[in-house]
Amino acid sequence: MIGPSITSLTEILPFVRYADDGTILSSGSMAKGHIEAERAETGRILQTSGRPDTHYIDLSGEEPRRRTKSSCPATLDGHTLRNLPIPCNVEVSVPLYDAPRVYRIASPADLTLSFEHPGSYRVRVISAPHTPGEFTVEMPGA
Repeated sequence: MIGPSITSLTEILPFVRYADDGTILSSGSMAKGHIEAERAETGRILQTSGRPDTHYIDLSGEEPRRRTKSSCPATLDGHTLRNLPIPCNVEVSVPLYDAPRVYRIASPADLTLSFEHPGSYRVRVISAPHTPGEFTVEMPGA
């Protein structure tokens, strides 16, 4: 038989689409045959339920698997971020700017934060296997 069977087109199952780092991009339900066809085409869809805020796709084994995110290991010591998960993105929300500035961290290191202007800065550490680490850094005025 060529193409999906009638059963695979009528059986509705949960799915997640994910990025190259395992971050869940979207989730929903659709026919099993459509999930299988998309997986064959893109490879970045998995027949499972999942939520971007609590799950990620572990790509370290032979087959991708949905896993529950753990707490972010990053800590803030004064103005220094320590124990950063690798790789990660550090987002810094700068007062008066709409979008946060994003810094990619690809190798182990502590990250010392310094700011030119006084204010309250929101810092988020984002890594697929972890819930975001969220910190507030206060930069006092001169």
